[in-house]
Amino acid sequence: MSHQKPTSRLLTTLLVSLTLLLSPSLALALPAPVPAEPSSPDVTKLFNGLGHIIVLNSTSYSDASLSSDSIGCLSDAGYVVTASSSSDCATFSTSITSYPKTISSKIGGCSFGNQAMPTNEDSRYGARQHAWSCNEDPAMVPEGERYYTINGFKYPFICNGNLNCYYDIPRAPSSKEEDSKGDKVVVWQYAWGSEQMGITPGHLQVLWMWVPAGKQGEDGSAVKPF
Repeated sequence: MSHQKPTSRLLTTLLVSLTLLLSPSLALALPAPVPAEPSSPDVTKLFNGLGHIIVLNSTSYSDASLSSDSIGCLSDAGYVVTASSSSDCATFSTSITSYPKTISSKIGGCSFGNQAMPTNEDSRYGARQHAWSCNEDPAMVPEGERYYTINGFKYPFICNGNLNCYYDIPRAPSSKEEDSKGDKVVVWQYAWGSEQMGITPGHLQVLWMWVPAGKQGEDGSAVKPF
């Protein structure tokens, strides 16, 4: 039996390793480096000051599209209305000194706390849930009701409570003439559980998206949310 010297074994190992490293076929087989994901904008900075609340008919905040899913916006009173431009939508304001924030329209503070608003009778869990509204009476805005968005969203979708980022509406808004007749499209909290796993049957699951008022694009023109 022949005995190879330790130095010879080391040289052989190094030679084999060098040959493998220089092999063209191996080099081509190595995976290309994965490009870094572009950093998402910090949408929490956009949810501030004055803005419009656009309503998107979507069940996924990751796939929602402003151009294809927008069905209207919120009015000063808190209803969903049709809109062809930002002038058809209410201009809301957010609290400046706190986060999460409160939301107000020109009428007053907005919340789900007005017990004069209708409840979601179609929902298994909606008998005690009142529709969203804006009211000049501060008592109608519960002290703990606050709104926020989440850094990582591609758009500033508005959430409240414990990650309540979806909302429940009975239908999409119709023409302005029909909506003005009194059949208003209200918004409820999205509620689900073991007896109702998804959206209320026959209703739409929607997102609220904040569009800063007067937001401008890179060319200086106003951003059109519709």
